[in-house]
Amino acid sequence: MAKQTTYPIFLFGLIALGLFLFGCSQPQQGGSSTNAPSAPVDLNSCLNNCPGTSDTPVHLATCKISCYTDLADQTKNPANCDPILQQEYDSKEASYAACVSGAGATDPTLCNKLSAGQTLSYCLADIGARIRSTSPCDVVRDAESFGKDFCISDIAYSLKDPSLCEQISDSTKKSSCQSRARS
Repeated sequence: MAKQTTYPIFLFGLIALGLFLFGCSQPQQGGSSTNAPSAPVDLNSCLNNCPGTSDTPVHLATCKISCYTDLADQTKNPANCDPILQQEYDSKEASYAACVSGAGATDPTLCNKLSAGQTLSYCLADIGARIRSTSPCDVVRDAESFGKDFCISDIAYSLKDPSLCEQISDSTKKSSCQSRARS
């Protein structure tokens, strides 16, 4: 008798789990789906839905960053990324660089808002690849660990153009750049 009543309960549980998972996989406001265009981002509504308690400052910052990023991505306006740098969040510069990239930025001066280092080089390399030029790398000092050579190498790799590596004077870095750009 127990086996006969267990099967319908199991089947019901499986169906409920499937419906729950289906519901959780649906895109939320500002989210995207491969089958349909996303709904327009209403920035105020998005920001108002962020948790506002003082015990969740990181959650609040990441929620706001997500709102600004969704808006910039949808409008293709990198200026919508600027408020990210005002957030109290350790990774705000990386989030800003990703937002600018998602917005399709072509102005390397947008990266000037970042401190020197890896994030700056990645930001400049992303824009350099988009505009098909290594000129954005000129603002990066060679002495930095993620300097001009790294920026040029990243653009060469993105564009699959080993000839860009000729701009690198160090023979080891140049060879590495060329190998990477060919891969």
